[in-house]
Amino acid sequence: MEMIDTVISNIFWSNKIKNMEYSNPIIGNEYNSVCKYILIDKLSSYLKISKNNSLSKLSVISSIFSFLLYRTIDDFNDVILISPSDKLSLKNPILLKFENKIDVSFKAFLNHAAVEVKEAYIHRSYNDKLDLEMYSGFSIRYDEVNQDNLNNNISLFYQEFEKEIKFTIS
Repeated sequence: MEMIDTVISNIFWSNKIKNMEYSNPIIGNEYNSVCKYILIDKLSSYLKISKNNSLSKLSVISSIFSFLLYRTIDDFNDVILISPSDKLSLKNPILLKFENKIDVSFKAFLNHAAVEVKEAYIHRSYNDKLDLEMYSGFSIRYDEVNQDNLNNNISLFYQEFEKEIKFTIS
């Protein structure tokens, strides 16, 4: 059964990246890291929307990140790489493709993100010979602290602690 899942996932990712262009990383990136801690008590609506579920949290975080990138980065290609994460049970990176449109409500955008996360997550068990990292210069690193060897233009690091959440953009 696992072999069939891998074959199906390989087909899914091969079709998804078929018409995508490689991302061009910015050499000598001059952005500084920015870090913000937010108390869990201040995020009750976030926890309510996400139902305290890691994939739902990823949907919310990725939609907000995409929304901000679309409005601030000229060469954002609407694709965000989600790095491997034990908390998300991801051994390989996955790609999320967003359709950023100005005339779409944030609720509709969030619903699209949830569908995109679910679909990509279902196909997380692909053969790691597929290199998805080259298709996005923007990443989310869920529950990851290591900021070394970043190949992305901009990465959002998300770490959850007992009483606070730490967001770092690097």
